[in-house]
Amino acid sequence: MKVIHAIAGITDRSSGIVRNTLALDAALRKAGVDSRICTSIRELKQVVDADTILHVHNSWMPIVMATAGVKRKTGCRLVVSPRGSMSDWALCKSKWKKRVVWLLGMRKVWARADAFVATSEKEKLEICKRQKRMGI
Repeated sequence: MKVIHAIAGITDRSSGIVRNTLALDAALRKAGVDSRICTSIRELKQVVDADTILHVHNSWMPIVMATAGVKRKTGCRLVVSPRGSMSDWALCKSKWKKRVVWLLGMRKVWARADAFVATSEKEKLEICKRQKRMGI
């Protein structure tokens, strides 16, 4: 088994998402899992295969939207961790841009996801609400 974490970037190590992704990757490697972080679509396409768990962190970034196509081409398993990006508050910021991005690709990511990871009970409810609206 191989785990690939797709994230927009890891340069801002003070970001909660980046810190958490780095810690998760390190813990998986310590446990003997073949785990790595990808920050580019090109790299993602090169390392993902049918035996991969592709773990997406956050939303709205090009690398995240590319994961739906990677899943379709490879048959990998796709896990989505929205990290609060689908909360009502977050969706109100840049609302029209997010609507366009949703229609261009984020909807496919959610529709093709095999599992979702919620960081709180509140986020779990937000994810369920979005899934219900999508008919998932």
